[in-house]
Amino acid sequence: MSTRLLEALSCHQPDLARRLADELLDLRDEPQEMADYLRAQAAAVAHRRNTHEVPAA
Repeated sequence: MSTRLLEALSCHQPDLARRLADELLDLRDEPQEMADYLRAQAAAVAHRRNTHEVPAA
């Protein structure tokens, strides 16, 4: 699933997709920390979208 998410994200936010891929590689051995990180990133994207800082995909 994360591969499809990164592919979709790379179309609209390539820099964010690269940073997320790097973070996933760093966190792959720590599943709880990865889950927390992904939730925080999703919340940040939702907040930016809700405040019109990022166009909807």
